[in-house]
Amino acid sequence: MIPRFLMRSVVLWAVLTPNAARAIITYGAGNGNTTRPPAPLEDSGWISQTDLPPSATAVGRHHFLTATHVGTQVGGTIHFDGLTYTVVRTADAPGTDLRLLEIAGRLATGRIAVPYTGTDEVGRGVVLHGHGWGRGTPVFRTVPGGEELRGWLWGGQTGRLRWGTNVITGVTASPGNASLLVSIFSSDGGDHEATVASGDSGGGVFLLDASGRWVLAGVIYDVEARFRQTVESPSFSAALFDRRGFFARTTDGIWAQIADDDSTPGTIWQASRVSPVTGWLATETQRSPSTSWPVLRSSMTAAGPYREHEAYAVNPSLRVVRFKNSDLQRFFQLDGESRIQSIEDRGDFLEIQY
Repeated sequence: MIPRFLMRSVVLWAVLTPNAARAIITYGAGNGNTTRPPAPLEDSGWISQTDLPPSATAVGRHHFLTATHVGTQVGGTIHFDGLTYTVVRTADAPGTDLRLLEIAGRLATGRIAVPYTGTDEVGRGVVLHGHGWGRGTPVFRTVPGGEELRGWLWGGQTGRLRWGTNVITGVTASPGNASLLVSIFSSDGGDHEATVASGDSGGGVFLLDASGRWVLAGVIYDVEARFRQTVESPSFSAALFDRRGFFARTTDGIWAQIADDDSTPGTIWQASRVSPVTGWLATETQRSPSTSWPVLRSSMTAAGPYREHEAYAVNPSLRVVRFKNSDLQRFFQLDGESRIQSIEDRGDFLEIQY
């Protein structure tokens, strides 16, 4: 039997707007949750997320996974772990809204997410991340007895990464996206109960697998967020935990009132499911780099041995390699035909011109 909420004839909004960088909206935490989650959620994907928009998750030594509709292209930049990486190739998973971004440089091993391969996401708790719009002013609905809080407008711009929690309640599909994880924003999930907003697309959704490891289960795709107070009043974007009595636009383009006896008053958000594309991901992330850029190697001694540096970013157009500074003495070399022209100390970073 199909759950009732999956049969809603409403329009879901793809939460793109990558340049309007704001954040995950939570029920009780206001505009908080701007630092790594505390135990037992501290390893639930925070360190694999981008520092700034667009929202994306590190999934390989040279790769990020995001939403196709965000629109990140070759030549774009990804800000991650204090470095700025240049996108040199993109690949879209067939029949999905998932886009893989190949970057010039290398990501630290400990910050890379592991994709989920299981098919039992329904009923599982998740932690979601994103740089989308935050929580704005309260939204009320007039009911017998007065005004009742039902949610919040999409709010002010912050550019901060945020996290929240929820539960996967179903799996469905939509045109152009073969498999989606479905979740509902409600009032009974605790202070960290979360939904998504514009700018969160591409953010990672993580669950705890059977081995006790947090793994990437989804990539934020869209949300039910456009409403009206009356059929003729201006529409607004909001995170509603109770949508009853408001008007929502149907797939036929008609603004219809939501019944007061609706048994699922919360609003839906969806994420592109990762498990069906794990084979595709493995193939793409193991490909040889599509663009030639110098490999940075380092050693504690001049004589070596030299090994590829743990994490660094290459800007092929500026011919610059950038990486974090360290108190340890190190010697560097570049593989291939590139030669080091200079090394500059930029405080927290070192910069090699080649």
